[in-house]
Order: sequence, then C-alpha cells, then structure tokens
Amino acid sequence: MRRFELDFERTKTSNQKKFNVQGLTTGSDGPIREDNLKSTQTAKPKRKIRSDKKIDIKVPITIEQKQKLKILARLESVKTNERVSITQMASMLVQEGLVQYESFPEITYDASLNTIHVKLTSFYAEQLFNFELEWDVSKREAAARILSYILGKSEVNE
Repeated sequence: MRRFELDFERTKTSNQKKFNVQGLTTGSDGPIREDNLKSTQTAKPKRKIRSDKKIDIKVPITIEQKQKLKILARLESVKTNERVSITQMASMLVQEGLVQYESFPEITYDASLNTIHVKLTSFYAEQLFNFELEWDVSKREAAARILSYILGKSEVNE
C-alpha cells in the first residue's frame, strides 16, 4: 500500500535536511565563520551600464502646458512623418533649452500637478545638474523650470 504524501510535507523535510547539511558543523567547535558560508554562494558578475542610458525625470506640468505639448508633438509628427510622443517632445524642448538659453525665470513649482516624463542623455543630464547647483533645486524642479519657459516662449496656433 502506498503512502500519500503532500508536496509541502516533502519540501519541509527536504528543507530541514538542506539546513542540517549546509554547514552547522564546520569541522571545529567554534562558531560558523562568514568565509565558510561565502564559499557555498556563487558570486554574480556585475552588469555593464549601457552607454546610451537615459535619465528619466518626472516633471509636473499644468493642463494647458500638456495641451500645448500635444499640439507641438502633433506638428513635429507631421513635419517628420514619424510619430512623436509627448515624452519625446518634452525631452527635445528641455534639450533645446539647455543648449540655447542661459537664464530662466523663476516659476512657482507645484509637485502635485500631473507629471510627464523627460528622458535625457548623460550629456544633457550633466547640463541640468549645473542648473540644479546654480538654483539650489531638485532635478524635477530644474527641468520643470526649463520646460515651462520653453513652452511659454513657443507659439502655437490652436
């Protein structure tokens, strides 16, 4: 007659066996040293960082700014015959602002607004960092300040 054994009972006993085998006894009566435990673990190789990695920043914008971004993205899509998303358009505007302009007026920063993503390469992220230091603000606030200035400056025929 066969004995019926549940899976959890089998894994419970096998886990107990593994625990007993894995190293309670180290050959000496002293405590278990850390180097004995490390030899049983395999070290994972570190992954390389991508060279084209982008930094993602969530920027708060108003509804009017989002509508303006949508219109600009649509116009850019028609011009290039490729779909341009709001994220891509916002990223292009922030990059343009970082390259072309020297000063940006202060804005009232409201973090509770709806956010969009701005993805910057490492070069533009370093430029943004310079503004962060100069203005003593966060990444999000600096990107919001630049984006709102560029959106205010761009003219859109609605």
